[in-house]
Amino acid sequence: MIKISDFYLNEDYPGVIFESLGHPVESTVNHWGDVIREEYNEEQVVIRMVGDDREHIYFIDELVPYDGHICFNCGQLGCAHE
Repeated sequence: MIKISDFYLNEDYPGVIFESLGHPVESTVNHWGDVIREEYNEEQVVIRMVGDDREHIYFIDELVPYDGHICFNCGQLGCAHE
């Protein structure tokens, strides 16, 4: 199970650390624009590069958990900011 604020690595962006924002939500709305149902996609996770605000959606099995040093300035592995 993915937890918010867990950290991950991804093959598409080598050397960059991602933070989990949770599972994506798919909303169903009626013709007035009211949300009538929300479903969480538990096979995917919304992630954001540490130090960035762009969100990405990936399948959980495409991510590698990371628990090492994290530079919150740039999000790169091996950074010497801190």
